[in-house]
Amino acid sequence: MSYEQLEHQLAASKIIFEVETMERSMIAMQLHESLAQTLSALKMNLSALESDIPKEAFDNKIVMGNLIELVDDSCKELRKLSHLLMPQTLVKTGLVAALNEYFHQIDQKKIAISFYAEDFKGITRIVETFLYKVLKELVENAIRHSGANRLDISIIKDRDGLSATIEDNGIGFETDSSYYNGWGLKNIQSRIAFLNGTIEWDSSKAKGTLVAIHVPKI
Repeated sequence: MSYEQLEHQLAASKIIFEVETMERSMIAMQLHESLAQTLSALKMNLSALESDIPKEAFDNKIVMGNLIELVDDSCKELRKLSHLLMPQTLVKTGLVAALNEYFHQIDQKKIAISFYAEDFKGITRIVETFLYKVLKELVENAIRHSGANRLDISIIKDRDGLSATIEDNGIGFETDSSYYNGWGLKNIQSRIAFLNGTIEWDSSKAKGTLVAIHVPKI
């Protein structure tokens, strides 16, 4: 494959991903703002009906209670599905707010997270989505495998592009190990490569891990 063909293929892939990202955003928003609201209204109406059921109609109260619980579970699953498709905070207020929301959901007693990010604009939805997924996966890897009790994360945008670092104080690993060559890290590398960016790992046993990401100006 020639260089020109490769460039054309990459440009076509980016267009396809932009369309897919827009579709995911629209579907997630419809699930969150339309269907979720309908289910919430249904739950409220069922609860109102339940309060009108006489106490002696015990079986009917049980049935109604089960229906309300089923609707409530459906609401929770719908929110999870919407978030998997596209976090609403990412759609509405951008990368930094979405990461802040995600980090606040993590038990700080298990691992303390320090997050610094400048208030930047001008990042495309593709870059935001890819970076969100990459940073989320790196944090989850650190929680599962590093044994760290602290993570320091920063994102900085300058004239050259956008840089992100994640550093933990965990057990570290050898960069030629099977862990480094695992599918999880290959997936991260492919996402950064898609953005024409670079990612580097600096780690060794008992010395923690530093991951440095740079995405050139889009």
